[in-house]
Amino acid sequence: MLLDNSFFTGELHIEGVISYTGVPSKTNEAANYELKSLISQYELDFYRKILGYDNAKKFVEYIESGEGEEKWDNLKNMLVEQVGDRKVSPIAYYVFFFYLRKNQTQATPIGNVEESSSNKVSPCNIKMINAWNQMAYMNRYISDYLYDHRDDYSGYFFDEHLLEFMNKMGI
Repeated sequence: MLLDNSFFTGELHIEGVISYTGVPSKTNEAANYELKSLISQYELDFYRKILGYDNAKKFVEYIESGEGEEKWDNLKNMLVEQVGDRKVSPIAYYVFFFYLRKNQTQATPIGNVEESSSNKVSPCNIKMINAWNQMAYMNRYISDYLYDHRDDYSGYFFDEHLLEFMNKMGI
């Protein structure tokens, strides 16, 4: 896949998710494992939503093999951009959104528990909304590209929900 933990810096920083040298702590291992798991789930979901099932499968095969048509190179270059020493991708914003959403509550034997204000943890809705809106903004260019080259990608398929912005109410 295209993403790894190096995408989660700057505004997408997740505490405990780091590239480390030496022996990582158990907390770092757990945080990295959780992020890796979410990347594998939501990166594939993202591809399916922008390309459709069949094209997503072909694109993943291209990523894994490194061999394929120029159209996949072009798409890959649109999905991952190097900005200075940082990699930027709408997929990372998509994964970050779901990471924050998943971690707003904790599952316990008696049910889901939300963080309370007494714990001095602020809700992450603003970060979630900002991540979603940044992803939607970047997706406009990808959607336009795929539409303009729809014959290359066996038709045009793009989930319109990935182009919609959220307001501060999260809707």
